[in-house]
Amino acid sequence: PLSAAFNTLSSGTEFHRKNDRRVASEKASRRWRAGWCGSGWKVWGRNSVFVIAGNHEVYAGWNEVRPRLEALRITLLVNDGRVVEHRGVSLAIVGTGDPAAGHRAAPGLPAPDLDASLASVPAGMFTIMLAHNPSLWTLLAAAGVPLTLSGHTHWGQFAVPRAGWSLANPFLKLAMGPYARGESLLYVHPGTGYWGIPFRVGARPEVAILT
Repeated sequence: PLSAAFNTLSSGTEFHRKNDRRVASEKASRRWRAGWCGSGWKVWGRNSVFVIAGNHEVYAGWNEVRPRLEALRITLLVNDGRVVEHRGVSLAIVGTGDPAAGHRAAPGLPAPDLDASLASVPAGMFTIMLAHNPSLWTLLAAAGVPLTLSGHTHWGQFAVPRAGWSLANPFLKLAMGPYARGESLLYVHPGTGYWGIPFRVGARPEVAILT
C-alpha cells in the first residue's frame, strides 16, 4: 500500500556515508535498492541497473554522452520503462527525459515526454518514476504516479535538514527530502557532488537506500 511506501520513505531510509564514496552495505546488496549515483537516480536489483538523463548529461552533449552510457552494463531509460519482478511482485521502473533538453521530445534530445514514459506501464501497476528534475512531479502526481525519485537541487549545498530548509528553497518549491500530494510521493535527494563552488554545509553527500 502507498501508506506503507510513505513510511518506508520517511523512516526506513538507510544512509551510508564514507568520504563521498558510493558505499552500500553487504546486507543491502542482497535487496533491491534505489540509490543516487552521479547526476541521476539508479535503481537496481541483482541483475539490473536503470539510469536516467539529467541536465548535465544534456549540457555535456547528449549525442556523445548517450552512446557511452549505452556501452555500460546498464539500462538507460529516456521516456521509457521496464517491468521488473521482486519477490513475486511486479512493478514498473520508468525514466523521464530532462527539461534542460526542452519541453518537447525530439530525435537526439532527451526532453521529457510523460505520455511516452508511462505508455509501457500496465494499468494498475505500481510505478517508480525516475525524474532528475523534481519540477516534473506536479504533472506526474496528476497522472497518478505513486512514487517519484528526483535530485537536481543538491539541497542548495547549504541546508538545515532539521528545519526542512536549504539554500534551494527560496528558488524551488520542491527542494529537498520527501513530499506528498494525495496518493503521490516524491523524494528529492541531495546528491553526492557539487555544482559551482566546491562546498557542502548541512547537505552531506549521501547514497540513499530506500527499502
